[in-house]
Amino acid sequence: MGVESRRPQTDRVGHEAFVAKVNQIDRSLGGRLRAKRTSSGLTLEQLANRLDIDPEDILSYETGAKRISADRLLRIAKVLGVRPVYFFGFPDDRTPLPDTRRTGLCEAPASYLTLPEQGLRLHRAFVNLPNDALRESIVALVVELAKSETAN
Repeated sequence: MGVESRRPQTDRVGHEAFVAKVNQIDRSLGGRLRAKRTSSGLTLEQLANRLDIDPEDILSYETGAKRISADRLLRIAKVLGVRPVYFFGFPDDRTPLPDTRRTGLCEAPASYLTLPEQGLRLHRAFVNLPNDALRESIVALVVELAKSETAN
C-alpha cells in the first residue's frame, strides 16, 4: 500500500511515461481536502492563491488524480487550520489508540472508520494472530473476496 502503483502509458508522440493509478487512499484524502476547503468557504482559486499553486493542482488533489506530497500536505493543513492527520481521518485528539495486544480487538466501531483506520485495525488484529496457517487462510480469503468484487 505504501508503494505507488504505476502503469506504462504511451503519449501521442510515442513516448512512454508512467502514470500513477488513482487509489482509494488518495481519493479519501482528496475528499477530506474538498470537504474542509468548502466548509472553510474557500474556492479552488482562493486556496490555490494562498498556496501559490495552480487551481488545477487543487482539483487533481481533490479527485485523487494527483498524490499530495508531505510538504504540500503540511502547507495545505496550515492554510486550512487543521493538523495534517485530519486528512487521513484519524482522531485529532492526540489520545493513544488502545493497546490491542491485551484485548485482541480495536475498540473503535467500524461504522465510522475510514479506509486507513480500517486497514490499521485489520493489521493490528492480524499481527496478533499466533497461528501462521490461520493468517495464510485469511490472506487467501481476502484475496478471493477482492477478486470477486472487481469481477462484479
